[in-house]
Amino acid sequence: GSNALVTEDDYRAGVLAFLRGQSSTPDLGWFDWSNDRSLSEDGKLVLLDETGEGGGAKGSVYLRPTDGSPAVRLGDGVGVALSRDGAWALTRSQNERRFVLVPVGAGQPRELPLDSFDITTYGAFFPDGSRFAFVDAQPGHGARLYVQAVSGGPATPITAEGLNVDRCFVSPDGRYVAALGPDQRIHLYPTSGGAPVDLASSEPGDTLSGFNADGTGVYVSQLGSRCRVDLIDVASGRRTHVRDLAGIDAAGVAKFGPARVTPDGQTMIAGYGRILSTLYRVTNLR
Repeated sequence: GSNALVTEDDYRAGVLAFLRGQSSTPDLGWFDWSNDRSLSEDGKLVLLDETGEGGGAKGSVYLRPTDGSPAVRLGDGVGVALSRDGAWALTRSQNERRFVLVPVGAGQPRELPLDSFDITTYGAFFPDGSRFAFVDAQPGHGARLYVQAVSGGPATPITAEGLNVDRCFVSPDGRYVAALGPDQRIHLYPTSGGAPVDLASSEPGDTLSGFNADGTGVYVSQLGSRCRVDLIDVASGRRTHVRDLAGIDAAGVAKFGPARVTPDGQTMIAGYGRILSTLYRVTNLR
C-alpha cells in the first residue's frame, strides 16, 4: 500500500482580557469562534458572539464578565454594541435585515427593521442611550455613518459615502463619531454633519479601540504578533505608546488584536485567531 500525510486543522477565535493589576489574561472565548463586539465602560462586561459550530445556525450573542465567570446567552445573531450603562445590547439578526435591542436584565427585546441596508456588525451607543451610530452601506452605494434612534424611525446619514466598514465609537459628549475614513485613517465625524476632524498621526492599519474618559484622546491599536495600543491626542495629534498586549502562546496564532480599551485605560481586551494543525501519517492506504 501507499503512505500519505493528512493534516487536520483546528480554527479557533478567542478574546483575552487584560485587567488592571492582574498578570493573568483570562480567555473570554465561550465556544470555538468568539468575536468581541463591545466592552462596557467599567471594563466588567464584554459582548461576544459565536459564529462557529458552537454558536448554532443563527449565531449566538453572549454577555460575559471579564473576570472569566460564565457567559449569559442573550439571543440569536451577532453582537453590535453595549449601552454605556450596560442595560441594553444591540444585536442584529444574521439572516434578516434588522437590529434587535436586547435588555440585559428583565424585559422584552425590541426589533428595529432596516429594509435597505447590507447590515454590518459595527455600531456604538450615544452616551444617553437614546441613539446609536453604525457604519453601513445601502445596496449599490458606499458605506457611510448613520445615526438611528432606539425608538425607531429612519436612520440618518451623517457622512458622505466611502467610509471603511469597521468599528466606530461615539465621543463622551456625543458630538463626534470616530470611524475609519476612505483614506484608511481615523477621523472624527460631527454628529450634526459637517467636515470631519482629522487625527494627524493616525496611520493606515489603525483600528479604533475607544475614546479616553474626557474625549481628548482616541485609543488605536495595530494587529500583529503583539497588539500595539497607542493614544492619539485629538487637539495636537500627538501619538503616545500605551502598551503592547501579548500573553497567548504564539503557536498557530494567525492574528492578535485589535484591542478595545476602557475610557480610564485600565482594562483592555484583544481578540485572536489561531490555527492548530495536527499532522498524521497514514500507512498502507489501499
